Amino acid sequence: MLEKKVTRTSGLKIDHSPTDYHNWYAIQTTTGYEKKLVSTLKALLTEIQLYLPSRKVIHKLKGIQHVKELPLFPGYIFLYKEIAKSLKALDKAESRLIANPVKANGKYLEANKEEMRFLFEIAGKDGVIELSKGMVTEGEEIQIINGPLKQLKGRILFIDTRKNKAKVRIKFMNRLIDVSLGLEIISRSLPNVQ
Repeated sequence: MLEKKVTRTSGLKIDHSPTDYHNWYAIQTTTGYEKKLVSTLKALLTEIQLYLPSRKVIHKLKGIQHVKELPLFPGYIFLYKEIAKSLKALDKAESRLIANPVKANGKYLEANKEEMRFLFEIAGKDGVIELSKGMVTEGEEIQIINGPLKQLKGRILFIDTRKNKAKVRIKFMNRLIDVSLGLEIISRSLPNVQ
């Protein structure tokens, strides 16, 4: 039996219950409609558990940097156990949102337990991968100071300091996927003057 530990901090309740990494299924939808599908399903089925992993990235607009939140896997959300129930609820509500469960050999494809654990570790229960912070050192090397990229060091393929992004390769749903994560460059080391 799993124990549930709850801590109170200044009136704020923090739930430390273990997450079940089994029985998560990917649902494909139209790219750009992930949040709408999540809100529609939550309105139809109040007890449903959904997970929409997203990432914070820095975008420059008219010379000003803005932080945006984008889906980690565009066109996909994750659903805990209730696939048939969710599809019936969408059908009954005559929703025009597309919701296709990912299948293999005619069965719903369950996300790998270790991959879900990894996702929850870097994105947390709220599903948001925060910006990492990095510093450009002498020789134009980047040192990741903190954030999710620090633990993904070996998986970083490319860092674009101009766009404040790092391309990372992760394994998910039995394939390798390249995603861009936000990287805030907080300082540059000054060159040695002789």
